[in-house]
Amino acid sequence: MKLYNKIFVGLVLGTVVGAGVNAAGLGDGPAWTEGVLPVLNFVGRAFVRLITMIVIPLVVASLMLGVASLGDIRTLTVAEYRASSRWMRFCYRFYRSMPVMLGLGPICQFVFKHRLPVGMPWKWRRAWRSVAINNLALCALIALVGSTLGWTVFLAVHAPVVAIAGALGVWLFYVQHCYEHGYWERGPRWDARRAALEGSSFYDLTPVLRWITCNIGYHHIHHLSARIPNYHLRAAHEALPLAGVRRFDLRGSLACARMKLWDEGLGRMVDFPRRMAHSMSRA
Repeated sequence: MKLYNKIFVGLVLGTVVGAGVNAAGLGDGPAWTEGVLPVLNFVGRAFVRLITMIVIPLVVASLMLGVASLGDIRTLTVAEYRASSRWMRFCYRFYRSMPVMLGLGPICQFVFKHRLPVGMPWKWRRAWRSVAINNLALCALIALVGSTLGWTVFLAVHAPVVAIAGALGVWLFYVQHCYEHGYWERGPRWDARRAALEGSSFYDLTPVLRWITCNIGYHHIHHLSARIPNYHLRAAHEALPLAGVRRFDLRGSLACARMKLWDEGLGRMVDFPRRMAHSMSRA
């Protein structure tokens, strides 16, 4: 039986049993008030608290995965960076800084850009209508929750969840594409299989984090074949003899934060060298 059918049957049976108890006059009897009712109260409260307990992890996980699937992070080559003006170098360094990448970026993306997608063509009326309806529903929901719980409580809970989930989502995507020995090629030299296996890392997370992130750490398998569902990504990784895949654990992934530019001569990503910073200050 499907889950939604089970839920429907449960609702119907609960309504029928409750109506039957009241119709039979058993609702005020000692057997009901002292025996059955305390058990039902305990089970009901435990169920509601369990649902409340998993709401925030579910929201965090969904936002993380949403941010992680946004798209590419702009990356310049060393030559492009050196050829840029002083102002463009400053903008790029600001954009690729971790406070912006993990802090301001996700907030601007979800709170502003997704709510007003100005880059989307006006002729896509159905898409604009969908965004407008979604915005109205969000405004109504926020007003209802904020007025019910109080705006201080609402912001104290919701704002950290959005900020933390957004930062974690960007970090997941960042680690899986911005690491030292990646794969970057131009034009006809680009190879899809090498891009999937060498240009996407294997983020070897703990079992709990794998479950929360829906196996997003097996990102190289997703790029190799996007039709493999997330619950089969690990099995595919273990079954295929894949050479060239870069593996990172939580500790090893921290080094990826220093990778800012692609050096075409060395064939790897590098940090902003000091000589570049000095040349920028003299430009």
